[in-house]
Amino acid sequence: MDIDIKEQTSGMKFEKIRFLSFDFGQHIVRLLNTKVIYVHFLNSSKATVKCLDEECPYCKLNRQLILENPDDYKNQKGWNPKLRRHYFNVLDRTPVKVCPNCGVETKKGINGLYTQACGECGTFISGVSESPSNKIKVTNLSETNGVRLNAFQQSVLDEGGNHLGLENFDILFLVTRTAEGRKDITPVPLPGNKDILDHVQEDQLYDLDKAVIALNPNEMLDLQRGISLRDIFAARNPKPCVVIPEDDESKAQRKSKDEIKKRIDEMFA
Repeated sequence: MDIDIKEQTSGMKFEKIRFLSFDFGQHIVRLLNTKVIYVHFLNSSKATVKCLDEECPYCKLNRQLILENPDDYKNQKGWNPKLRRHYFNVLDRTPVKVCPNCGVETKKGINGLYTQACGECGTFISGVSESPSNKIKVTNLSETNGVRLNAFQQSVLDEGGNHLGLENFDILFLVTRTAEGRKDITPVPLPGNKDILDHVQEDQLYDLDKAVIALNPNEMLDLQRGISLRDIFAARNPKPCVVIPEDDESKAQRKSKDEIKKRIDEMFA
């Protein structure tokens, strides 16, 4: 299901993307725009990569597994479903404490309290005042939460009974731990937070296509075989072989070694 919000159709920003980390606790954001991207998740490497559609080796293997094991293909080795994800540019409005030493943001935990020290560098932040993050970040949501957001589109009304529209009010994401230990992300509408974001411009938004790792088919197979993303990226740009010229002293040492070897060979000839 497509989320009824402005869709990104072209790249807008070329720089390192700041991602919204769904740590346990509450996160308040305003959705700015969205793009549906199909991906594959590899549990072995915890990596998410973009699906290549007809050229995708994972999809080809999936089709083969379905043909060979129609009743049990999901339990076969190599099964890796194509996932539909909703990527967003969001304005993070969550209250945070910014570390005065390294600049990392700390949010309240699931208990509603801040930690005493920065989780990145250990600097004490108990005396730091909280303020909204107010940074544009990128996040992605499952199809399940996409359906929930569309339900808000249909059900959240203003005082006059008109639909507010998803991009016109804040969403609270509550992140908790399930009984099985998994992370559960639940969106909650905040229709009272409906101020207009005049200060956010399109050229401030990230190119959502660049939010997902894109590999070629051979690299995807390498990743599936256990080669790390670091090594895959390093292979794209191998370091050039640098030849260090010999100085006069090195040449003299080599010549001396050659002469000694020659004399030894003559002695035992």
